[in-house]
Amino acid sequence: MKLASIRFYPVKSTSGHDVDEAEVQPWGLAGDRRYVVTDEHGEMLTARKVPRMLACLPHLDGDTLTLTGPHAAPLRVVPTAERRTVAIWTVL
Repeated sequence: MKLASIRFYPVKSTSGHDVDEAEVQPWGLAGDRRYVVTDEHGEMLTARKVPRMLACLPHLDGDTLTLTGPHAAPLRVVPTAERRTVAIWTVL
């Protein structure tokens, strides 16, 4: 078996990018899908509901996360130690 590529997605439902190497942790690749976009009510947004999210490209530079895309100005986010409860999936 040969691994052809590793694709890294820092933010769920946004564009990813290939990396040459990645650290594997018990819960997945280090830094992969560690961020999620929410609405004003703390509900997770995904490309299933907002397909244009797939055109967003996340870039991590130290502690700063920048999202760029063709439909809005770049959005820069600096994570803090503050935590919030976010609804991820609703079980029917």
